[in-house]
Amino acid sequence: ISDASSRLNQYPHQFSGGMRQRVMIALALSCDPPLLIADEPTTALDVTIQSQILTVLRKLTQDTGTAVMLITHDLGVVARMADQVNVMYAGKIVEKGCCREVFAQSRHPYTRGLLASVPRISRDLTQRLSPIEGTPPDTARLPPGCAFRPRCSLAVNRCGVEVPPLVPDRSPRAAACWVTNESLGVHEVPQ
Repeated sequence: ISDASSRLNQYPHQFSGGMRQRVMIALALSCDPPLLIADEPTTALDVTIQSQILTVLRKLTQDTGTAVMLITHDLGVVARMADQVNVMYAGKIVEKGCCREVFAQSRHPYTRGLLASVPRISRDLTQRLSPIEGTPPDTARLPPGCAFRPRCSLAVNRCGVEVPPLVPDRSPRAAACWVTNESLGVHEVPQ
């Protein structure tokens, strides 16, 4: 924060959004925590300030050894910052693994839908984005079976009856989908 000595006596409303985020990060790191939970740390910031905040987060965590749990809806932020990713739908993890692998070869239909709905510079301008049809469920009244079933183009009968478990494959990746796990030969290991 520039001119810190004059800013010392200012109130939060006199700071920009980026400055307030930097202050919050500094406060969170002041006790040398082993884990920093950053919930939407770049929401409502312009792209330039967002980039600065992410750079500050990365540098500080590398310098201090603090791990960061980044909670965000911004897949660009995830791609830039994360080593591991957990994709959640209706409050449950539906896919997890190495960020590069999940982005390159996602196994859960929701993850595939999220990635297909992101605008890309290389995309043909006449091609429309692929939205995920339907609406998210009310998490207080989830449907039986897989919560994503009403919006899923791959759904089979079993999806409406049983909640698919988060099943790991031979790597540290895991997905909670009856259809894709079965097609890949990945099955739940009995406990």
